[in-house]
Amino acid sequence: MAGRLERVAAAPGSVWGINESGGLFVRLGISREHPAGHSWQQVEGRYRSVAAGRAGVWAVDGSGRLLRRTGVTPDHPAGDGWQAAGDGCAWVSTGAGRLWVVGEDGAARCRPVTAPDAADAPDWTRVEGPLRRVETGPAGVVWALSKEGSLLVRNGITDDQPAGTGWAA
Repeated sequence: MAGRLERVAAAPGSVWGINESGGLFVRLGISREHPAGHSWQQVEGRYRSVAAGRAGVWAVDGSGRLLRRTGVTPDHPAGDGWQAAGDGCAWVSTGAGRLWVVGEDGAARCRPVTAPDAADAPDWTRVEGPLRRVETGPAGVVWALSKEGSLLVRNGITDDQPAGTGWAA
């Protein structure tokens, strides 16, 4: 792998990372017997953000396009291509069946990830900002960094209110 990683995302059986040049890499050879894997494989393109979880592998490329990685399997962790799912994005996170993005304007949006085909996904719910980053834990807790660098947690997230009700410091 060229350079050092600046961002990392982990999902069951896979680890993805972005280096300081925006190169995206996936760790190969991860298994129960070899949890560290054995090598890195670069994925074409330049990227700002990557997220991995049960809802798949998502990335924001250098142009701000939101992408979902296709063809990812345990035997083929690098997948085989990208499916466009939106634009104007700066950051992506996935967890607990939801996808969160921060737009280039600092506004956050979320939606459930209900179908593997991003075109069939429900509409986005806009969430107040402005934010720099958002991260979603597997239990559904959503954390964010405000534009000023304050750590925030999203309150009121339920199945009926997937975007929650507000941020608390």
